[in-house]
Amino acid sequence: MIRLALTLLAFTAALQAPRPMAALPAAGQAAAAEAADAIVDIHRVALDHDDLWALSEGGALSRIDLAGRTRTVVISADVTDLRKVGGRVTILYGAGKARRLAAWDGQRFVDGPPPGNWGDDAPWMIVSGGPTPVLLSATRAWKQRPDGRWLSVRLQLPQSTGGMWTSSLVSTDGRLAYIGVDRGEWGGGLLRISLATGKGEWAGRSCLTGNLDADNCKPAQGALFEGVHGIIADPDHPGCLLAAMGLSHMMSSGALVRLCGDRPVIALRHKVELPPPPPGYQNVGGDGDEAFFGLAASSHGGWWAVTQMAAYHEPGGARVLMPTPFDNIGGVRLGRLGPGAVFVVTMSRAHKSLAGATPLLAVD
Repeated sequence: MIRLALTLLAFTAALQAPRPMAALPAAGQAAAAEAADAIVDIHRVALDHDDLWALSEGGALSRIDLAGRTRTVVISADVTDLRKVGGRVTILYGAGKARRLAAWDGQRFVDGPPPGNWGDDAPWMIVSGGPTPVLLSATRAWKQRPDGRWLSVRLQLPQSTGGMWTSSLVSTDGRLAYIGVDRGEWGGGLLRISLATGKGEWAGRSCLTGNLDADNCKPAQGALFEGVHGIIADPDHPGCLLAAMGLSHMMSSGALVRLCGDRPVIALRHKVELPPPPPGYQNVGGDGDEAFFGLAASSHGGWWAVTQMAAYHEPGGARVLMPTPFDNIGGVRLGRLGPGAVFVVTMSRAHKSLAGATPLLAVD
């Protein structure tokens, strides 16, 4: 329990910094003082060999050279999303209808084929996992064909899909998009969207989210579906998914959930002893489940998952406590977990889901 308390304290203390300015400096080497303020709201990361890419909520994109230990602001504003598509670092950038999709070629970002017209609602999310890009807005989905042309469909989503759309995955056949939703202490879930019809449905969600009818609440073996923070194709169960879910707010709960069709089951859960409650508080502390805040497949084989306390790696099933103190490159607090696996400490979830300082996982 002492080590657990110290690890949680390290996550929180590492980021006791002021809120960042609305925009970062123009592209170029970031000053140390500006870098220290700019990283507390990192909410997307991607790893490409020794280059760690980090996107802030303010739309600034930084490139962290892990070997050279430098951080450079590549684009100072208006970047909407950051993912890897077909093995390449890919971004959405630009305001409104001027938004474009671009991929890093090793030297610069190169625009992809334009969609023509975004219509009334430009996309703001890249869906991971497919060989070609899939983009989402709150009302439409766009899918790029192998010949570069774009197909668009209007979304028909169930009620109560609000909250943070944190993670995404395109099914192996390219027909479905899965979206992880986090609503903090109000739960979350996993959306499944047909890219042919635009129809969405809950593959699993918290009983606290929206309507409380049993048909729409699909808990995993009786456990609430907390916010979902990572989705991958399950390498050991073809046709199934693994989703990382978790909530860390006063208590801690979470698990890795396996979803095969419409049947979610717990794939991995780890009990922990929480620090004692502050004086005067009740029902805080005691035993809980680790909250999972990241899950990613590795090109080196298997997958990585992270909590506020530890990292998990398959194959092998090893659980390793987070390395502390954290490394610091240009103000970005991070740690190396293994070949092609890095975590970044952020406060981006603190003001949205009340989770405090949490890790973001980047895997090559």
